[in-house]
Amino acid sequence: MIPYVEIINKNTLKKIALIEPSDCWFELSYYDWGEFELYCVASQANINNLQKGNYVKLPNEPYIWVITSLNYTYVEGVPMISAKGYSAKWLLHKRVIQAPIELPNKVALAVEQLVNNNLGAGAAAARQIAGFTVYTSGITTTLEETQAARANLGDFVNELLQQYNLGSIVIYDNETLIYKVIQGQNVSESVRFSQSLDNLLESAYNTDDSNLATNALVVSTVNDVDYWQIVDDGATGVDRAEILINSNISTEYTPNGATDPVKLDLTNASDLALYKSWLSQEGNTQLANYIEINELSSKLDLINSIYEFEGDYNVGDIVGVQDEYFNIVATARITKITIKQDAEGYGIEAEYSTLTPVAQAL
Repeated sequence: MIPYVEIINKNTLKKIALIEPSDCWFELSYYDWGEFELYCVASQANINNLQKGNYVKLPNEPYIWVITSLNYTYVEGVPMISAKGYSAKWLLHKRVIQAPIELPNKVALAVEQLVNNNLGAGAAAARQIAGFTVYTSGITTTLEETQAARANLGDFVNELLQQYNLGSIVIYDNETLIYKVIQGQNVSESVRFSQSLDNLLESAYNTDDSNLATNALVVSTVNDVDYWQIVDDGATGVDRAEILINSNISTEYTPNGATDPVKLDLTNASDLALYKSWLSQEGNTQLANYIEINELSSKLDLINSIYEFEGDYNVGDIVGVQDEYFNIVATARITKITIKQDAEGYGIEAEYSTLTPVAQAL
């Protein structure tokens, strides 16, 4: 049950109000932003406290969302407010990477540097967001040598994390917003949803490779000269699917630890090799968007299940799903958790992506 939600001031990060919702739902998303909506009576106190940029938090939970839109209605003599927004990690979407920069060779360090330098303590004062910090401890994934080009910060970081099956959340702790890189755990042996366990309500499986790409030709034009790199996974014949990527990766970048930018000389063998490695990295990143679709669409019963959210599993974790009628067995990453309360009562729903292997024996 959600008896009330807490409102956090955007500038001081202090709790300023408690609001009793009529209806509400909150998403926790491993890869994407995660949205929320809160519907409540438009008392003068609620009008004053529900302001764009302020934060909304569930009681006894660390997760936090930012208000981005408000809608006021007056129906049958009752004034109401609808507040909508996103998980506070959406704040990354409000910044851009202003100049190309070489990233360190660890995913966690790369994300920490990008976030801190664009809206954290390392950013210019006007670009900082009050109380925003980064926590990446425990993430040891190696990052292939790459360059962060000029781009939207949130989109770049989200794509980078998803490439390595990592996610992120923002939590509220001691008047601080902590952006955390998280790595879901494989609990599929201990947490399984199936008909016989009476926690798999609906199921449908679909597989499709019409959008699959296995090979990329990455081309960049610098001073009217084409430079290209092929990313090849070894697929041949009808299994081979190629895409063309027109790259805009700059030859100017700021080396890690330096303050001044340098420009590559592509007539120099070592500089050319470095530039081509960036092209290869861009090819791998783009190919991650052209994958074989394996979708196990199921409705899980999380409320009446023997498993508990935040106890047996969490957003980003890999669980087991088994449709015993069609003999489909899959491991699925929980990509989104929705916590809601409406006229039907309190509920928790999950969305997930199917991972390989998927076994089917009709």
